[in-house]
Amino acid sequence: MEAINSPLQPEVVTREEKNDQIKEQEQKSTKPDYGTNSELEKIRIDFELTVLKRQHEENERQRQHEEKMERIRQQRQHEEKMERLRQQAALKESPGGGHHLLLPQDQFTLFLYCFIFIHIIYIARELMFFFIKKHEMFAIGAILLCAIKTFWK
Repeated sequence: MEAINSPLQPEVVTREEKNDQIKEQEQKSTKPDYGTNSELEKIRIDFELTVLKRQHEENERQRQHEEKMERIRQQRQHEEKMERLRQQAALKESPGGGHHLLLPQDQFTLFLYCFIFIHIIYIARELMFFFIKKHEMFAIGAILLCAIKTFWK
């Protein structure tokens, strides 16, 4: 209580007030000044909305990836199943007949068969013209002989 009668009391009070004011200013300067709570709430909601959008986009990408992988897996299963059926069909055909070996398995094999057949016809025609050109009299005789034989019956 001596401090009340002391002439230093106004200085002590002013120092305490100044310290309080400095502490308040430091607290204000360290906190960002957003104004009211509604602005803080808007910023928080915008942030949450952005986070939710990113999560939704990521989930959508993940879902599309899973769907694509599922389609690829189903396609592979279908191809494997068809290959197994082809192999089973090849085993069921008679191995002694050999006719299944000449049947075309795909369009490229069919093309090869047609190519070979056309060339055989072309070569046979060329050989026939070559034989007639070299052995003209013999060829005419053979043709007449065949014609007479055919008409004689």
